[in-house]
Amino acid sequence: MPLGKIRYSYGRGFWEEWFLKGEDSREYWLSIDEGDFALEKPMNIPLPFSSFDELVVGKEYGKYIVTELGTGECVGFEGELPKIVKIGDTHKYAHLSKGGASLVTVEFVDNKKSTYVGEWIDPFSISGVYE
Repeated sequence: MPLGKIRYSYGRGFWEEWFLKGEDSREYWLSIDEGDFALEKPMNIPLPFSSFDELVVGKEYGKYIVTELGTGECVGFEGELPKIVKIGDTHKYAHLSKGGASLVTVEFVDNKKSTYVGEWIDPFSISGVYE
């Protein structure tokens, strides 16, 4: 069930994150960026780094490899969200892969690290009720 969304700018474009709640009451985030979809859930997993400044694209950290680093700025939001969000808020993020569609996103806000685990979704595999 979609409850809210946040739009982030990364300079040359934007992406949206939809806050979802499953039938099991678990929280999920669906990110949509340039036609790419990723579904993730918050999860604490041990990672061998503690700050954004340690990360380098292409570097391996255990079984993960850094595939993207960036900064996002909140440019809009609506609906119900699990955290307080303000226009202009920024965070640094890293995407890590361990192969295939598996994805780990780590967000850094005021030296606090949040981790989300999930996978990329092929948009052509999504089917709807109206087919």
